[in-house]
Amino acid sequence: MTSPVCACSSEHDLVKTPMAVSSPALPRVRSISPKASAYLDVMRAAAAFAVFAGHARALFFAEATRLDHPSLFTRAFYFMTGFGRISVMIFFVISGLLVGYSTLTAIQEDRWSWTAYGINRFSRLYAALVPALVLGFLLDKLGVHFLNSISGVYSMREISGLMFGAPVTQFLGWKTFVGNLLFLQTIKVTCLGSNTALWSLSNEFWYYVLFPLAALALWGRNRGGARWMGVALFGMVAYGIGWEISRYFAVWLMGVGAGAAARRYGSRVGKNYFGVLRAVSLVVFVASISLARARFFSSMFRADVGVGVASTLLIFAFLVTFPSDEAAPRWTRVFRWAAVFSYSLYVLHLPLLVFLRATRPSFDWPVTGVSIILYSGILAIGFFYAWAVANAGEFRTERIRRFLRGVFPRS
Repeated sequence: MTSPVCACSSEHDLVKTPMAVSSPALPRVRSISPKASAYLDVMRAAAAFAVFAGHARALFFAEATRLDHPSLFTRAFYFMTGFGRISVMIFFVISGLLVGYSTLTAIQEDRWSWTAYGINRFSRLYAALVPALVLGFLLDKLGVHFLNSISGVYSMREISGLMFGAPVTQFLGWKTFVGNLLFLQTIKVTCLGSNTALWSLSNEFWYYVLFPLAALALWGRNRGGARWMGVALFGMVAYGIGWEISRYFAVWLMGVGAGAAARRYGSRVGKNYFGVLRAVSLVVFVASISLARARFFSSMFRADVGVGVASTLLIFAFLVTFPSDEAAPRWTRVFRWAAVFSYSLYVLHLPLLVFLRATRPSFDWPVTGVSIILYSGILAIGFFYAWAVANAGEFRTERIRRFLRGVFPRS
């Protein structure tokens, strides 16, 4: 179970005897039960679908501001397909939980290695990112060459609320490609071509760098100069990536906090209160994402933090109230299947949607039975495309990992 850009194959072990370290005390890690893991998969798959569905609706249906006396069904359709950014905040929290687990476990067991950590993270990231960059680049190039004269999509600064900032043709250079490969999008370069969804990968990558630097400085065995060097590197990285990315590290850290809170306070929650905790956390979560979707908060950052807090509470409830011997419900299987390639779906879908959008001068579908069927067909095409590419990329993550371990033996 992973977020779009986090690896999770070894994060679920319960560490019973943490190593001795200096204060502050190192949070011990709580295991993730199969049922809790299944519900995390439900969150991840639903969030990836929400991003995909939102982009598809924006590209093929009329803009919401242009609707004249929309029906209740139309209002509901537009509302339910507008959770894209909210979903990214959920991804951040889940990623923080799982990467935080693996990092703290390695430190506790005195087996931390930057080499092993780098192999796990890089294999996971690049198994899907490289195909996404190559295929997205090719789709954009083909679209510019063959379809732009039809629709002019690739010359637009904005398509139905999707902001490019400048014509897509300006974002297809080799420097932009390399910059995205190095996770420098939104820092030194733009996102590659039409794939504006790649902005969050830059955040994720640099959080993967920042967290172990902080964790080792607080709880590692290093003393004196080495520890202060880690602190200095943390400050340099945070400064280099800028305030906008750095402040969202707080949302990512909420996932780590969910795990730490479950370990410290989970045993204090009596079984009689499990149902209450689940219900309250679910109500708070639904209310938070609904208020964020309705633009209730005074700023986007406050809305994002609110979603992060609500997601943290829900994940805390999953970790505490689902015992390790309880199997996952059968109905979660389809979500677990979708979650396996959710990262590929996230990084692949947008150039494909823009390419399809470019085949006609305009779509601007009204919400009708026919348009919903066509919309469902587009979603099906995107799912199949992501699944097919994942078979050659994301599904081979472990094979890539084994190869890298042979090339870079752990020191």
